[in-house]
Amino acid sequence: MYKRQALFPIFLLSILLLPLSIETNLGFLPAQLIFLIEPLALISCFLLVILTFLNFKKIELSTLDKLVILYVIANLLSTLFSENQIVSLKYNITIIWYISIGYTLPQWLYLKKYIIQNTTLAYIIGTSLLIGFVIYQIYQFGIFFESSYKISNPFIPQGHTNLSVVIEPALICLLLLAIFTKKKVFQIGFIIFLGIIIYSCSRASYISLGLMFFAGLFLLKKEHRFQFIKIGSTAFVICFSFWYLTDYVLY
Repeated sequence: MYKRQALFPIFLLSILLLPLSIETNLGFLPAQLIFLIEPLALISCFLLVILTFLNFKKIELSTLDKLVILYVIANLLSTLFSENQIVSLKYNITIIWYISIGYTLPQWLYLKKYIIQNTTLAYIIGTSLLIGFVIYQIYQFGIFFESSYKISNPFIPQGHTNLSVVIEPALICLLLLAIFTKKKVFQIGFIIFLGIIIYSCSRASYISLGLMFFAGLFLLKKEHRFQFIKIGSTAFVICFSFWYLTDYVLY
């Protein structure tokens, strides 16, 4: 059990660094590598192989585990028929890394409630660091459609909708935390995260925010619905007011 818990800091660090990883080429590799998440995933895979070997007789595979293994095997077999086997193999290796660190590793830890709480916090912190960088970029370039593609570079080389895709899961986490804990820090975080998505100038992101709003009205219980509307409306007013104030100052 202690050996399994020793992997928990690596898992948390991987989640924290997920939004802050940079795709790069070392020069001697035929494919891109994402730092720092992929090296951490590689370390996790190595440690998981050792744990699996030491506890082989105790392993019980669920139906979902077998389906995941089948999916990995099918992907590896498809590499044999690929026109570019190197790129295909790199894709499959990446899939294995992320499955091991995001699916297999949490099952080894056996601390489900503890994992959910700390993983969510780590992901929000990592995304917050990315948001801090993006805010600095917005300060440099302003809130414009043309600059929306580069405000998250180099972490997300093509911002705009891509930036929103990374932020929105953390935005939903902050919204739920703001509603159920009623803590100001989560409400403020939600407003800031929502603002960055709005300033990404992406119509696809605006549509997804609208769908999220209507889904919240439909899925949340009555006692939480008013708070959801209150937090969401306040955030929209603040974010758009700041945008128009910035436009006025620039003009």
